[in-house]
Amino acid sequence: PFSSANGATAERLLSQSSLHSLKGGDEIKCEKALGLVVSGEITVRGLNGGRRMIYRTIPKGEVFGAARIFGGDGAYTVMTAKKTCEIALIPEHAVREATANDGGFAVALAEILCEKLRILNRKLSTLSAPDSTAALCKALLDASKNEGDRIGIGSRTELAARLGISRMTLYRIFDSLERNGAVIIGEKDVIIKDKEILKSLI
Repeated sequence: PFSSANGATAERLLSQSSLHSLKGGDEIKCEKALGLVVSGEITVRGLNGGRRMIYRTIPKGEVFGAARIFGGDGAYTVMTAKKTCEIALIPEHAVREATANDGGFAVALAEILCEKLRILNRKLSTLSAPDSTAALCKALLDASKNEGDRIGIGSRTELAARLGISRMTLYRIFDSLERNGAVIIGEKDVIIKDKEILKSLI
């Protein structure tokens, strides 16, 4: 949103921010503040049946926390540093003042909140079948103990039958895992790219 704000607004917001350095895995406690990823990346997870499912990663230059300022407590998500990173936190009163006085900044924040809704909607198909997701992730991790990170899966019909799920459910889960960066799906094999994501879904 800073690129949509006028120069004075952006300068005022950044001058009121506080800079924080984080190590990989550190949890981010931003309370009611707008965060800016200055360097590195952070991971956003949502609670799904007692497990934390990765919603998305936020790269350098993007903001987070707008929903907490405008009516949300954020209790349903946990944010952690994916690796060493720096974040700037801008207090609620400064963001509200900028929103009231700078139309470009206000519209940009509204667009960010709408995009968050679209991201959550894209996750609904996965959230609707948590047991199936857990079963597939566990099967991949178990197979990796013997086969390494490249796992032969053979027929998807047979794999779905072994897991007790439909082929369409299997395709949907594979697609979600691939989009989240957990795996790469081949014709007859799966390459595991991030075991931590798979573990988080079990």
